[in-house]
Order: sequence, then structure tokens, then C-alpha cells
Amino acid sequence: YDFDASPVTVRAALKRHGVRFPVVLDNDGAIWKQYANEGWPGFYLVDQKGLIVFDRVGEGAYPEFEKEIREALYRFNRYWAPETLPLVDDMPSKDCRDSTRAVYLGARRGASINWNATPERGRDLIGARDGETGYKGKWSLERDAIRLTRDNPALNAFSRIIYRGAAGFGLLGKTGKPGRVFVKQDDFWLHAGNAGPDIQWDDQDRSFVNVGETRVYSLVKNTDDEMHELTILPESEDSRAFGFEFSNFCQAPPGRG
Repeated sequence: YDFDASPVTVRAALKRHGVRFPVVLDNDGAIWKQYANEGWPGFYLVDQKGLIVFDRVGEGAYPEFEKEIREALYRFNRYWAPETLPLVDDMPSKDCRDSTRAVYLGARRGASINWNATPERGRDLIGARDGETGYKGKWSLERDAIRLTRDNPALNAFSRIIYRGAAGFGLLGKTGKPGRVFVKQDDFWLHAGNAGPDIQWDDQDRSFVNVGETRVYSLVKNTDDEMHELTILPESEDSRAFGFEFSNFCQAPPGRG
């Protein structure tokens, strides 16, 4: 996304997540090219001599990478780090159940957009609709997002997606002062049992996220892998939705505690 290139945006995210190690913005792809990187994410283990001693493209195989790190440390100064944390790999034998793949909403790489979608409550949420998106109201299509072009106090304008997964996330942003984006699942307001950590409630028990900076907001969580309809209803003009992501039951983050 274009906003990822902003040092201000990245610094705010690093502060929010407590990241203290150096982070490089490779906006022109120079480092990507120098490493001859072929995919994302790409992992590289560099030893004390500046040599790449191990690399991997793609998620998974973390115990293997941890083993390489331990061996590199041992070669360097005979130090063998204690195994204080369990190493969880992809666990292919575990039933992670299905999740919908990431859905992008902008013109550059977005899904086909069904404008002026109307709620279809009598239509079954079958697997063939997985990832289906719909929109209603005054939205404009931008390079990386859709943007609400007028205030929406009655919450008549919305964007929705049909999905399955253990948790659902929205990449949302707001120009100007923060604004509320209301969230429903299957046409009901969220409750403590299915609300993501970023959800709040107003005095009418309506679920929403307070959106300011552009980032990923945790919206919903589920105990089943059934199809659901996730709907966002921004309250004010210039609210943006960039896309949705979903995790399976092996990837799902912990709940509220």
C-alpha cells in the first residue's frame, strides 16, 4: 500500500507494537533486489561475518530456522541458547480448518466490486460465495481502497464480505479526525463472545471500532468455521476500507483473555 512508505506511519506502528530493533523502509526495492529475493515473506540469517548462512521464502518451518540460529550462535562463541519457548510449526497434522483468503478492495488489485449491493438475508451463505463482496451507498473507488464520500449517520451505507475463519480483520483508515466504523456479523451487533479486541460498544450496545490511523483492526472471532457475513458501516465521510484478512484456527490470535 502507498501509506506503508510513510516513515510517520511506520514509526507509529512500531511504537504501538513495542518494536525496538531497527526497521528498514525499502521503498524502491533496492534491498529486495540485492538479496535476489523471490517472495514474501523472505527470511535471511546473517552471521557475524555478514554472510547469509540460511534463508527461506514463505511462512512456516520456524523450528528449522530456530535451529539454524542456535547453530550460528554456537559457531560464533560456543553459546547454546536455552530452549525456553516451545516452537510451533505449521502442524500439518492438526485440523486448522478453512479461512477465506485476503480480499483487497482498491482498483489496483481489488476484487470485482458489486456496487449498490442489497442485503440478501434469505440467500444461503454457501461456500461458493466465499470472498464475495458487496457495497451500498456513496463510495468512491481509489487506488488501494474504497472511500465513503458523504457522512452516514443513519448507517445506510455499508461494505460487506462473505467469509469463514476463526478471526476477521479489516485494514481501515480515516482522513482527518478519527471516526467510528460500526461492525455487524450476520446482521447482528457483536457481543463479547465474537468481538475482536478492537471492538467497543456505544450506549445502544452497537459494536464499533474507532478508526484513526490506517492499520489492521481486529473485528470478529468465531468458534466455528461456518460461512458468515461481516459488515462494516462507517459513520463519517472519508472513511476508507482497504481490505479484509482472515485467520484459520491455527493462526488465530488469543482472545480477550
